[in-house]
Amino acid sequence: MKRISRAFWIVLSLQAAIFFAASTDGAKAQTTVLNRFEVAGAGPSRVLKFADLDYVLSDSATLPRVGWVRTKAPVAWSQGQLDAMSRPGRTAWGRIRFERSNLGDENLAIYTEENRDRLTIYVNGIEIFRNFSNPNARILVWNRPYYVPLRAELLHPGVNEIEMRVTSITNLSIGALQVGSSDALTGVYDQRFFWRITAPAAANFLMVFLSAGALLIWLFRRGEAELLFLSVSGALWWIRDYHFFGYYVVVPWDGVTTYSIYFANAASLSFCVAFLRPPRWRLTVAGLWTVGTAMSLGRLLVGNSFNEAWINLATLASDVFVIGMILVSWWGRRSAEHFALAAILLLAVAASVHDIGRVIYVHWWDGLGFFIQPYLGCLLSMAFLTFFTRRALGAFGALEDMNKTLESHVSEARRELADSEEMRRRLEVTQAVALERERLMREMHDGVGSSLVTALAVAERQGDGGKSAATLRKALLSLKITVDSLEPVEGDLVALVGNLRHRLAPDLRRAGVTVRWRMEPCAPLPWLDAPSALRVIQEAIGNVLAHAGATEIEIGCREERRAGVAGLLAFVGDNGRGFDALAERPAGRGLANMQSRAAAMGGLFSCGSRPGGGTMISLWLPLDRTARSDAELPTAAE
Repeated sequence: MKRISRAFWIVLSLQAAIFFAASTDGAKAQTTVLNRFEVAGAGPSRVLKFADLDYVLSDSATLPRVGWVRTKAPVAWSQGQLDAMSRPGRTAWGRIRFERSNLGDENLAIYTEENRDRLTIYVNGIEIFRNFSNPNARILVWNRPYYVPLRAELLHPGVNEIEMRVTSITNLSIGALQVGSSDALTGVYDQRFFWRITAPAAANFLMVFLSAGALLIWLFRRGEAELLFLSVSGALWWIRDYHFFGYYVVVPWDGVTTYSIYFANAASLSFCVAFLRPPRWRLTVAGLWTVGTAMSLGRLLVGNSFNEAWINLATLASDVFVIGMILVSWWGRRSAEHFALAAILLLAVAASVHDIGRVIYVHWWDGLGFFIQPYLGCLLSMAFLTFFTRRALGAFGALEDMNKTLESHVSEARRELADSEEMRRRLEVTQAVALERERLMREMHDGVGSSLVTALAVAERQGDGGKSAATLRKALLSLKITVDSLEPVEGDLVALVGNLRHRLAPDLRRAGVTVRWRMEPCAPLPWLDAPSALRVIQEAIGNVLAHAGATEIEIGCREERRAGVAGLLAFVGDNGRGFDALAERPAGRGLANMQSRAAAMGGLFSCGSRPGGGTMISLWLPLDRTARSDAELPTAAE
């Protein structure tokens, strides 16, 4: 009996222990049912941000009952990880549990992001949202945030569940989730949707427009290789960035958007190299495209695994190389353009590191909450196009300066040509005048001169040495003086008067007149009309011999200024009887002719006489024919 009683108490004790253990485990289970969350806001604006979730990898169309694992939210699997787990399907279920009392009473909503790709949301087993209409459609919505209104009647007192079913064809992820005030979550959604979808789409379509413009310009300027690289870069960046803001998969192979990044990067760096034109720049461009191809093949071989992050980081080596090249060039030139280009590429490198770190299955950090890469292509295109435009405007400015210089040179050449043509014309006229003078001299010498010499010889042979012979000798002397005046004297008035002295010396000696020559060195007179000047001096000497009754005559030349104008003065004076200009008027037209000849040459003529004091005849000619002095010439008394 004692043994039975002892056994009974042992069994009862074991049952009590089992019950107690079961009760303790049940209490623990009850305390770990709800998911952890942070509270943002208060009162009606209260929002629950869940820090963890429960998940299970299952292709089941209904909510699985077993296999749930709790982990930090969000959770992701790369394509390589799913392949390693031998999972032909790409479906995961996520779940959060919370107390109804933690939420407000009205205007509730659910916000979630980082879900890849087809998403269905349930509340307590009731479907309330899906982001697709065709289960077989291939969509790119991994970067889209979702705002889902939550009707309060779907919730019941106590513990509630929100389930998410996510299906993908490549990488798979279940995103973080927030539940609470619809007003607060609307603001979060609008902000994230703008920075993740709206702004990237606008930036990329603007980039396509800029790339089309660059291509159009390149078609007309094939030598500007940087324009071609700029347009190719824009097109490749658009292909790369489409999966950030697009919805449908537009090409059969999803990898196009993945692998295009390496070629887009090569095109952007090729623009920089072509823009800078360092030595052997074409070889550098070929190397950049080779590296881009190698990185793309490496990514294809590695697949979508965690090693992808390191492959992407390895591609930045090309960026660092080009940045170093730009900085070396900047150090030599200290160009603001080179420095800005290097700064932009450094910014692009920093943005790329930021984006690599916030990829959900890399998840080094959360960063800004959105990817910067969709903006980089547009920013680079705008910056590069600005640099090229600045260089083009500089070239246009240089072209305008060159055109102005060319116009100046053309104008100068035209002036020189006009001057040359004028000189040629003057030379032709001078040559024609010289030929005509030579012809007249020859005609007068051989014709009129020979006739006068023959007539004088006949008159002397016939004994008519009187008046007829004197007239013939005078005519012959006049002819000789005329011929002398036609000889070129290069504007030398002294030489002209010297030739006249040679011709008149015999006649002056026969007339018993003593001549005093007062010839001073004089500047040349390039425009000198030798025949007219000689005729004035000859006429003055003739008047002395014919009318003055003088025994002495003074003939000379000197430099003299009149009213500040430089000129040459030729004069003929005598000690004859002179005349009273007020009482008598000399007969004949000799003085009038001399006055006319002087005026035709732009000179000044003067004839002054004083009874018993002789006569002074003067001719003043300006060195510069355009400068005419209005001053009166000296009279005989001077």
